[in-house]
Amino acid sequence: MLLIDAGNSRLKWVLRDNGQQHPARTIGYGDRPLPQLFEGQWSDIAPPKRVLVINVAGPLLGQALASWVRGAWSLTTEFVQVERDAYGVRVAYDDPSRLGVDRWVGLLAARHLLRGAVCVIDCGSAITLDVMTGSGEHVGGVIVPGVTLMQKSLVENTQGIGLAPDPGEYPRLARDTSSAVRAGSHWAAVGFIDRMVEEVRQEIDVPLMTVITGGDAPRLLTHLTGAYQHEPDWLFKGLAIIAEGRT
Repeated sequence: MLLIDAGNSRLKWVLRDNGQQHPARTIGYGDRPLPQLFEGQWSDIAPPKRVLVINVAGPLLGQALASWVRGAWSLTTEFVQVERDAYGVRVAYDDPSRLGVDRWVGLLAARHLLRGAVCVIDCGSAITLDVMTGSGEHVGGVIVPGVTLMQKSLVENTQGIGLAPDPGEYPRLARDTSSAVRAGSHWAAVGFIDRMVEEVRQEIDVPLMTVITGGDAPRLLTHLTGAYQHEPDWLFKGLAIIAEGRT
């Protein structure tokens, strides 16, 4: 099976064979036409039997992907859709279709791979935080702009702010504007995550596991406090649960 996570800024994928998952690969979309991007990634792999996709990148990417898969392998692409009550998870939203499918798949992974109440944090273009009880009841969640999106908002909506290459260091008190923007967005994300986890832990008043995933998770983990379980391929674990039809 080919499992695909089509995010807002990048495409991530893995091959899964007889229950074994190969290392994930990631590529940014860039300026290439989508069919060329797909061809460059998958033209040399053995034809899969199924293609399962988390798509939060929009309908145009979905249409291009489905067309390429059909032409290359004569397969129908399976786009995962949120269900109100499935795989042991009950969604809190009145309209489950409004919950991001990536957030839902992350909850499915938590339900099947962990025991007890859990907070799933995904640090990508947006930072999402969702809480689920030990019985699989999704309590709800919050969304804020991710680190890069915070920086982009400042650069595009104010005058005289430019960004130098990311130095990978984030002083609490920077001495130039570029460093101040990069450090500020980093510490804003760190503060949001730590504070929300602590507030949620007090509100639900039961032991709470915390799982963190997404492209920005490694750099944020360097300054987060508390115990966070880092899972780089968390969504693929959730996709595998769907693919295998676990209940």
